[in-house]
Amino acid sequence: MPFSTFLVRNCRWLAGGFLLCFFSSFGQTFFISLSAGDIRREYGLSHGSFGTLYMAATLLSALTLPQLGRIVDHIRACHVLLLTLPLLAFATLSMAYASTWLWLFATIYLLRLFGQGMMTHNAMTAMGRWFSAQRGRAVSIASLGNQAGEALFPLVFVALAPLIGWRQTWLFSAAAILLVGLPAIYVLIRTERMPSASDGPERRFAARHWTRSEVLRDPVFWFALSG
Repeated sequence: MPFSTFLVRNCRWLAGGFLLCFFSSFGQTFFISLSAGDIRREYGLSHGSFGTLYMAATLLSALTLPQLGRIVDHIRACHVLLLTLPLLAFATLSMAYASTWLWLFATIYLLRLFGQGMMTHNAMTAMGRWFSAQRGRAVSIASLGNQAGEALFPLVFVALAPLIGWRQTWLFSAAAILLVGLPAIYVLIRTERMPSASDGPERRFAARHWTRSEVLRDPVFWFALSG
């Protein structure tokens, strides 16, 4: 199937995956780090202490993700969105008002879990579920949302922060998530896509469905994970 035809026929689902990755930016390190200097000054943290706090919150979110992430196997992507994106907005709102290091720790944990973690996880799982023969293309296009966010959001942040303050910029981020991201993505992905014969030839070998325990016992998984 020509690339242009693929884009036209599947624009709503591809755009939905793209925006899921795009709005995951609010929980990505590159975005949070834009406030790192202000956070260290207001909380009296050194580079090392802030790095330790950030590492601990990130590791805790990583430990939570395998349990929470299971919901995407059983719940439609649009319904997962209705859970994760409001919680991401809550985390950005929390960043604007956090006043203690424990509150800051919880905020970073939520940003990492529902931004970098669940938003990207939902996008990649949806692309894998909705596409078969063209799965690689779909995942690649959705992943471009990460790069687009990394290119755009720092420019917006550094333009707004000197005018309204870094905390108010996080408030602006929460508004953008709820007023722009949530309705736009929901409209795009509320209708599930089913792989069809028009996608092109299927893969030569049928996909095997692995259980979690089978994956964890496979040494190849751990070699891949080490990357």
